[in-house]
Amino acid sequence: MSGGVRASRVLGAARLMGRSSLPVGRNCLAVTAFARQQQCSNTISIEMARKFSVEAAVQGETTEHEFQAETRMLLDIVAKSLYSEKEVFIRELISNASDAIEKFRLLQMAGEGPMDLTTDRVHNISIITDKVLRTLTIQDTGVGMTRQEMIDNLGTIARSGSKAFMQNLKDGGKVEPKDIIGQFGVGFYSAFMVADKIEVFSKSSVESSVGHLWSSDGSGKYSMQELADIQPGTKIVLTLKTEDAEFCDETNVRDIIKKYSNFVGSDVTLNGEKTNQLKPVWLMDPKEVDADTHDDFYKYVANAFDKPRFTLHYRTDAPMDIRALLYFP
Repeated sequence: MSGGVRASRVLGAARLMGRSSLPVGRNCLAVTAFARQQQCSNTISIEMARKFSVEAAVQGETTEHEFQAETRMLLDIVAKSLYSEKEVFIRELISNASDAIEKFRLLQMAGEGPMDLTTDRVHNISIITDKVLRTLTIQDTGVGMTRQEMIDNLGTIARSGSKAFMQNLKDGGKVEPKDIIGQFGVGFYSAFMVADKIEVFSKSSVESSVGHLWSSDGSGKYSMQELADIQPGTKIVLTLKTEDAEFCDETNVRDIIKKYSNFVGSDVTLNGEKTNQLKPVWLMDPKEVDADTHDDFYKYVANAFDKPRFTLHYRTDAPMDIRALLYFP
């Protein structure tokens, strides 16, 4: 429950307290103070989730940019006909966040970059829902982006073959919208299916630079603004459309995460609670997996209620690394 909702309920109780022997004004003041205290102590509120405060951290002027023509076409396709289910945008954004964390880990192992990447960092993907503000926030502790990387990755189509693909579409070639998936990074744009506005806060973990805010309503333009005092990594704040407010409902978002992102390599927390509880059993050492773990995993992947009759869990690392997991119903 958000601090705002809790406060409204407590204030509603203040009206009933007016029947007590104490003066009504004093009761209201006491309850209001309590509501404020509760709101401040709410550790999963959107205000605490927003570690990159726009109003407090702005230090540069806003600059306006135009999307590439191909990107505008892509936005229109993604928003109208690419995905059959809107909920997949959560899977796409979590996948992008996981990739950013894995990239940081690889750079850390390689010791690359001018900054000290040897610093210990607790990697996780934090998701916050807020019904009052109608927002969904996804934040990662990954590699982050510089200003130019944000322009290249969010404002243009930069991957190999993408421009030719879009040009073929523009020239009237026979191209199915579903053929776009996998050719270049369309996952981020899928959020425009449900969002009136998208804000991306990011600071590179590699380049020694300040952070930036990228913002767009998907209409063909985006803005960039320099920010100070933000943490390395990336945070995406979606202001949802009225008809898509279901995606700021905690229960609904939790079900979607369990459906698509249960085996993400990093912890995924929803309003402060870990959501991806299942472990990728096939990657674990067979000697470390007990029967109960196999039973639970089998029930999840098979959508069943029984136990497997036989289980084959095999791993070898010579001459190549092979991991196999087979259940017999």
